[in-house]
Amino acid sequence: MLLKLYKKEEDKTLYWEAWPEGDDVIVHFGELGQQGETTTLSLPEFEPPDTAIQKHAEEARAAGFEEIDQEELYELIVQYKVESDGGLDDVQLAYQIEEVLNDCLGWTGLGHCDGSDVGDGTLNVYSYVVDPKLAGKAALEELKAAELLKDAVIAYQDHNEEFVVLWPENYKGVFDY
Repeated sequence: MLLKLYKKEEDKTLYWEAWPEGDDVIVHFGELGQQGETTTLSLPEFEPPDTAIQKHAEEARAAGFEEIDQEELYELIVQYKVESDGGLDDVQLAYQIEEVLNDCLGWTGLGHCDGSDVGDGTLNVYSYVVDPKLAGKAALEELKAAELLKDAVIAYQDHNEEFVVLWPENYKGVFDY
């Protein structure tokens, strides 16, 4: 069980999340878009991880943290034009991009990668994020550092189901996936 909670303050959003890892519970918290802090808590003997996580979450909930409905998240898409429709190179590239996005979005409380697909000449990697502009900036920086930004288009779907392209700046054309 992974539990993610958020709290909006005047000029920032805070996150609190916890998950089981072996005989421990990992608690990760901070300001949205930043790495935050991590604490490892030992699971009490014979206590299921989900119970321990819910107990630790009580304090965060009392401080005003709450879950965000899936419908409130934004879909962030990183797209590449590809020559084939799902060859081994495309699959390997997709896994590499997914790993980069999961690391940068997860450790900053911004969201998580939800998989990819290849078809009709495009490779799309999908993520669900709390703040699409912060997430797009984080994805841009990490993809650039991993030398995976060349020919990438980064966009998100707003709550009106319109696509907003974040990268490249001055994007010409209509984004679709």
